[in-house]
Amino acid sequence: MKTLKSLALVSMLVLGSQAYAADSVDFDAIIKENSQAQTQLHKQIKETVETSRIAAQTPDTGSQVIADNAQTVHVRTKKDMLTFAKEKKHSAASQQQNDKRLAQEFKDLE
Repeated sequence: MKTLKSLALVSMLVLGSQAYAADSVDFDAIIKENSQAQTQLHKQIKETVETSRIAAQTPDTGSQVIADNAQTVHVRTKKDMLTFAKEKKHSAASQQQNDKRLAQEFKDLE
């Protein structure tokens, strides 16, 4: 009975130490992986900045693709396409203003 208890205690200690060893973290591997990811990120940023500089220096000749791996494509758009109908209505001269302008032109002709 005593040996059974001691055997159970020893097996629990062995299993506990193995579980602790499995849960221990290898900080060196994490730091190394983090520094590699950081280096790769810096390289990507440098390439992106260099591509942007080259694109900014070239003369503007219309729509151009700046990066091949772009997720979006930027295209020039007319202002009329982006304005609301209400803005167009308020920016247009009213009929009364047009009549006043026409009357003023006739007065200036006399």
